[in-house]
Amino acid sequence: MPPPQTALRAVQKFRLSEFKDFPKHLRRFGPLPETSVVPPSPTPTSTQAAAIPPIRLPNPFIPWKNPATGRWVNPKYSLRRQADLVKKAKASGMVHLLPPGPKLKPSVLAAEIAKVGPSFEVPQVQRKKSEMSNDLWAVSTNWSGEVKVKEVAGSDIGVRLYAGKKRMFKGHKWERVHADREKKRKILMRDMSKRIRGFKNYYKRRTPNPLKPSRSPKAPKLPF
Repeated sequence: MPPPQTALRAVQKFRLSEFKDFPKHLRRFGPLPETSVVPPSPTPTSTQAAAIPPIRLPNPFIPWKNPATGRWVNPKYSLRRQADLVKKAKASGMVHLLPPGPKLKPSVLAAEIAKVGPSFEVPQVQRKKSEMSNDLWAVSTNWSGEVKVKEVAGSDIGVRLYAGKKRMFKGHKWERVHADREKKRKILMRDMSKRIRGFKNYYKRRTPNPLKPSRSPKAPKLPF
């Protein structure tokens, strides 16, 4: 887990980068859609930041479709970088400033926003002269774009391995045939006494009696 100050600095850097790249996104993908799956982030308590209305920004955690070519462009941040940002935001208590995505579900983000409330106090972060003030980088943001959440069977109860499957995985050969072998063994053991008695009587009946003539249908051979 990164230190709180380092984690807060990473969240601030992410926000400033999105403010800076917003005009580039408009030139490439056109106007932003009005769809938003989560409410705007809370507003900082300072007077300067509270006077600014919520800013609509493109969600960098989801793919975007180029209107000129009709092709989809991968998200700006990979899944690994998204997970790293979410981890640092949790360490600094700034999860409500991130956009929703595959590593941060809209329901979880909405709960974090509701927990923080309509306003929050921005902690002090060491910054460069060329960057915005401590309050302006955390202004209220409305992330534009639709996040498609993949529902995994069994994720609600914490058991995803065998959820929605009729049987378990392949396993070893002895595991697959174990039930049938046990069933056959029980049947054999149930009638074992009868089988032993029949086995002994069978060979007892076939044992030749020297006092009786031979039962062979063939005629005896001559000794010469």
